[in-house]
Amino acid sequence: PDHIEMVNAWYDFKSKHTIEVLATEATVFGDGFAGTGDLWAIIDGIPMLVDAKSSRKIGFQHVAQLAALGSCDTMAVEVAEGTPGAVYHKLTPAVAAQHGGQVDSWWVAKETPSFNTYGVLQIRPGDFDKQTGEYIEPFCELHVIKQEEIDAGWESFQAGLMQRHAERKWKQATKGD
Repeated sequence: PDHIEMVNAWYDFKSKHTIEVLATEATVFGDGFAGTGDLWAIIDGIPMLVDAKSSRKIGFQHVAQLAALGSCDTMAVEVAEGTPGAVYHKLTPAVAAQHGGQVDSWWVAKETPSFNTYGVLQIRPGDFDKQTGEYIEPFCELHVIKQEEIDAGWESFQAGLMQRHAERKWKQATKGD
């Protein structure tokens, strides 16, 4: 039932906005990391990178993730076998099962779509406010994230990435001690 409410909330949102989808669920690559971007689209004339969230609140970690995705300039795009420059990838059995049994895939690197605005699309089923106990109707709302917030999120993401890389190096250096 929650998923049905969220789908209906999305269709309601979609009916009120002009949306031209440029890319969805794309694997993107940054300097020392990779991730999956939910949506690049032109929404009401504005080119945007949008991350979909079903959480109760939009948090700093969401902004940091969005900033990281926005820093990526390359994405993997699945193409037909025989496409010049394509790289072969064999899907794992679990992933193949989700794709109708497809095992073989070919991919090329492409530039990510251009955008100038970041957003979080919050999609929620009906719920009760934890403070007041009042019922909140299902909704789908686009939150535009200010560039200053993205900049702070990017700094946080970079710091966390550096921390993870440093820990990996330390573990390698201490192996066998």
